[in-house]
Amino acid sequence: MHRLTKADAEYVFYHDETNNIKKLGLDMQRFNVTKPGVFVLGGVVHDGAPRRKDIPV
Repeated sequence: MHRLTKADAEYVFYHDETNNIKKLGLDMQRFNVTKPGVFVLGGVVHDGAPRRKDIPV
């Protein structure tokens, strides 16, 4: 469909929810935050199964 290739392949997406306010509420007149920021979902994708990474702390 629409010439989309590899749509059924397995991928792993490590993501960061930059500027996520966690919980957005709305009452009859306003949001629970005065100025909702721009929400960006960004990250790194690789094909195949998840790979174990040992990162020293």
